[in-house]
Amino acid sequence: MKPTTLISQVKTALTSGSAMAAALEAANGQVALLTTSVTTLTGERDTALAQVASLTTEKAAALQKITDLTASQADFDQRLAAAVADRIALSGFPADQLPAPADKPAASSEEDMIAAIDAEKDPVKRSALFATYEKKFL
Repeated sequence: MKPTTLISQVKTALTSGSAMAAALEAANGQVALLTTSVTTLTGERDTALAQVASLTTEKAAALQKITDLTASQADFDQRLAAAVADRIALSGFPADQLPAPADKPAASSEEDMIAAIDAEKDPVKRSALFATYEKKFL
């Protein structure tokens, strides 16, 4: 083998080795960037999971509060109905003269309500209609 051929082969090997080394350095840089990205994304995922857990806990607490308030409202409604029944019993009015819940008008406008009051002949029911009118429109 001629010395010039050997020198040429060594130069080619060194040049391609340098290119390979540069490519390897670039790949190592890319790996470092990807590792940083993975670490960042893992942290963001963990934060999001913690927020989901917190929101789940808050949702459970809110649902429990709704359940408690619903039970409390039912209890209040029962006590109110009992108190109203006691008051009616103490009022001395015959039960058939008191307006029944079905007697409440389903009027949506003030004019409809006034027409319902004017049309009612029973003074007790008329008074109840007027009280409803006052609550709704005055």
